[in-house]
Amino acid sequence: AAQDEQPAPAKPAAAAEVQEVVAPIREHLLKGRYAEGAEACDELSPELQQSSGVVLLWSQCLEEQGDMAGAVAKITVALEKQPDSPALLGRLAELQHRQGQFADCAATLERSLAADPDELRSRIVQVSLRRDTGREDEALEASRWFIGHYNRLQPESAEVLVGIARGVELVALWNRSEEHTSELQSQFRI
Repeated sequence: AAQDEQPAPAKPAAAAEVQEVVAPIREHLLKGRYAEGAEACDELSPELQQSSGVVLLWSQCLEEQGDMAGAVAKITVALEKQPDSPALLGRLAELQHRQGQFADCAATLERSLAADPDELRSRIVQVSLRRDTGREDEALEASRWFIGHYNRLQPESAEVLVGIARGVELVALWNRSEEHTSELQSQFRI
């Protein structure tokens, strides 16, 4: 009977503890040290390995090393325990989009944005998906969300500002007319 017992599920890690371990992993990722970032994730306790912040970075490190299957697997396993996590769903949608799985990507985006309409990664993927499936007008409209989001929140976090800039950049690059660029610039309240 003792052999049939399952190990107790890992307890969720405290937010402060997760933030402490995420910072050096993020630094590895940002400096292109993907193997070191993945190794740092692998060395964490099971509790920390299951936190969405760690899983997201781990997945990115694996993808950057060319291990798309591993990146997807990390997110998929985490979603089994956190099925409504907007950040994890956004990352899965991003990976599906990169693999050309547009129908799956659209369904995952729907789930992510239903859980959190302000999930930046999902919004960026939404613009890309619409553009890549020939729905230019819808992509342009989706990109306007970033301007409204910026104007509404006036965020100061570098990570949020980069996400907003990326969303606007997608459409600006795709629709390079001077008129469109001026229109986008005029809509920001700085």
